Amino acid sequence: MNGGSDPIRVLHVDSDPDFAETFTTRLERDDRFETGVATSASEGVDRLTGAEFDCVVSAYGLPDRDGIEFLETIRERGLELPFFLFTGEGSEEIASNAISAGVTDYFGKKSGTEQFPVVTNRIDQAVETFRTERELDATRRRYRKLVEQNLVGIYVIRDGEFVYVNPKLAAIHGYDRETVVGMPVLDLVAPEERDRVEENLRRRLEQGVEEIQYRTVGLTGDDERIDIELHGSRIEYGGEPEIIGAELDITEQKEYERELEASEAKYRSLFEDARDAIMLLDGEGFIDCNEMTLELFGVDSVEAFTERTPWELSPETQPDGADSKTAAREYIRTAFEEGESFFEWVHTRTGGTEFHADVKLSRIRLDGEPVLRALVRDITTKKRYERELENREAKYRSLFEDARDPIILLDEQGFFDCNEMALELFGVDSVEAFTERTPWELSPETQPDGADSKTAAKGHIETALEEGEASFEWVHTRTDGTEFPAEVKLSRFHLDGEPVLHELVRDITEQKRYERTLEEQRDTLEVLNQVLRHDVRNDLQLVTSYAEMLEDSCEDDEASRHATTILESARHAVELTQTARDIADVLLSDSKETRRVALEPTLESKASEVQSSYPESVIECDPRLPSVRVDADGMLQSVFENLLKNAIQHNDKDVAEVTVTATERDGTVTVRIADNGPGVPDGRKETVFGKGRTGLDSAGTGMGLYLVETLVTGYGGEVWIEDNDPEGSVFVVELPTAD
Repeated sequence: MNGGSDPIRVLHVDSDPDFAETFTTRLERDDRFETGVATSASEGVDRLTGAEFDCVVSAYGLPDRDGIEFLETIRERGLELPFFLFTGEGSEEIASNAISAGVTDYFGKKSGTEQFPVVTNRIDQAVETFRTERELDATRRRYRKLVEQNLVGIYVIRDGEFVYVNPKLAAIHGYDRETVVGMPVLDLVAPEERDRVEENLRRRLEQGVEEIQYRTVGLTGDDERIDIELHGSRIEYGGEPEIIGAELDITEQKEYERELEASEAKYRSLFEDARDAIMLLDGEGFIDCNEMTLELFGVDSVEAFTERTPWELSPETQPDGADSKTAAREYIRTAFEEGESFFEWVHTRTGGTEFHADVKLSRIRLDGEPVLRALVRDITTKKRYERELENREAKYRSLFEDARDPIILLDEQGFFDCNEMALELFGVDSVEAFTERTPWELSPETQPDGADSKTAAKGHIETALEEGEASFEWVHTRTDGTEFPAEVKLSRFHLDGEPVLHELVRDITEQKRYERTLEEQRDTLEVLNQVLRHDVRNDLQLVTSYAEMLEDSCEDDEASRHATTILESARHAVELTQTARDIADVLLSDSKETRRVALEPTLESKASEVQSSYPESVIECDPRLPSVRVDADGMLQSVFENLLKNAIQHNDKDVAEVTVTATERDGTVTVRIADNGPGVPDGRKETVFGKGRTGLDSAGTGMGLYLVETLVTGYGGEVWIEDNDPEGSVFVVELPTAD
């Protein structure tokens, strides 16, 4: 039985040297056996501790204890190897005790050799059985350890209940093993899945389905739902059917799968719905594309598109003269090797039209294999814009260079470009030399207001960069040291994505000279106005007084007429000085401020004053004048005074009749001063308000009407002349209301 296996190592323990020698000698004649000897139980224990034996053959009578006690000693030490006992003749009691103690077998000591074949065969059988059971036990321990420590849940089910679970299965459901064993299987299954799980159990047990695998939803001790995958097989154990299987917690896997599905759906949607043409290709050509690709290239279907190659959808050569097929293969090779490639390309639609495109190739993995994703964007419009931009740049560069005004470009650090006029204005030889300077280096140390030029210049630059522009007067210095006043306008714009300033510099030396001339003329006019106000007016008043005295004292008619003529002329001259004074006040006034002036009392008071001055005339004011206010000043009275006097002075009737009316409508008030005089011809209605003109053939100078037009225009209104019915003129003044 032991042929071809390891020899059987036998420990013989006996204090009888003759029997021990005889036994071991006979045993070692058989190649199946190797022997070791001991003369006492204690020595036997030592030998078993120090060496490995397959069985023990011991005499009953030993010096330090009997054979049964020896057996008990080695069993206490955990040694379960076969144990044979030699007893004396006819010792039935010892034999009975030996069997009760658990000896493998016992033999009587006989001096003859006839029992050795029986002993050796029995030893061989017992050791073979021991070795088999030991190996089986080791296997069981290994498998139990494997099951107990497995990262997969292991279970055994009988009659719908768990009869065994490993720690992992219990942990998956949040229990300990003791709680799960004996628990109904369906208690660990989500309610909606229990019928399916029960049916699968029944199929394996009743319908002979040996093995089944499926996914379902389990429950934890906290009623938390988990995704699990079950693998089960039907077995027979002790004549009863059982199901043994494994359970995997696939909650994270299912979540990953759901995320993956969502991601795939998302990217498929992005792929299909992208506004750019996207295609997939390998080293040989296209393998997929989206709808925008078909639209861009004018192809009917994905299948038709994938029958083409990139170079078949391109002209034979690119704009740089490169062969399209060779260049395309090189870009594809670069993208596969380096991960991506970006370039401009000219493609061809199926109709033969060409278009410029930005192409980006990106390496990705599809089903474990590297492929390229190509994003193609039609840049025909972009190219057109680029050409237009180049043309505009050339145009504005030409305007920059050919402008008649000096133009300078600068940032916070100083100048970085200028045109030819700037070089000429500042007396600098070249742009390079100019950009080496700063604005404050081309200025005196201080400005006319005493401000430090560098500090003030930096302030203006900062303002323009923050608010978009800055305009101011400045004194610059040429390279020869001469200074000149200038108007400077700084305007912010972006150059290469960075904010910079465009500076327009205008030499205002002549303007300043003209302003000084105007100031001198203004001073002269001021002196003239003072003369009119005081010296001339005083002399005229003196003439008027003497003329009145002369007229009263003259008894001669002719002398009286001469005195009357002098008096009228003097009075008219006084009116002219008054009008001239008013015009001078308007021209010399620095203030343009207005106030809310009531129209009705202004008209009524002036009509009453003029009526008093010309008692032979008739002036009627409409009693229904609107009670409105207009934006004007104290000179509004002069407007109506001049128009009323004009209507009387230029009237050719014996009795001058003047009517004053006013209406309000849509935010304006219209005043009409109508007379019964000779009227104004159409050809002169536009000119009678001109400076220094005279109306009709009268003695008037026209200065009054010039003052009227100047004042009304300043108030934001208009004045014009209409024909009166049946005769005469109507002077119309229209002013915006302030209410």
